[in-house]
Amino acid sequence: MPLPTSNGASTGILPLVANSFVLQWNNENVMSFVEVSGMESETEVQELVQVAKGGKRIISKSYGTFPQKPGRITARYIAQKNDPIRKWREQVVTGNLAEAVRNCSVVAYESEDTEAFRIDLLNAWPSKYTWSTMNATANEALTITVVIEYERLSFGDAA
Repeated sequence: MPLPTSNGASTGILPLVANSFVLQWNNENVMSFVEVSGMESETEVQELVQVAKGGKRIISKSYGTFPQKPGRITARYIAQKNDPIRKWREQVVTGNLAEAVRNCSVVAYESEDTEAFRIDLLNAWPSKYTWSTMNATANEALTITVVIEYERLSFGDAA
């Protein structure tokens, strides 16, 4: 539903709303995430300072060596047996980078299970895998937090 203006008319702006997040690779859903953070696209900025006639300083900015800096996302999900992300992490730990480095996507779904948007991660691999605190008196599921490094991030279109 488009956002209304102060007088009640429609702005035509449709906000993105997502209720679930899924990790995909090879066009298959691999894991459902409870939370995802760190999805950002950043460019390194370089400043060039020149001195013109009369001593006037001119500062110009441009992007650095790469138009997009590599980054990382952090995702949290419910721990489960036969965890494919743990197996993915083991490929990194054992040095099997040819298998571990892969392209994947974080797909956000609206409440009607329709794809709202996707974030594509190029040459991604898990660099950290953390279990939640184990508490025998708590009545909640264990969670895993995974940090996924990537070389490039792109905003894919909804399917």
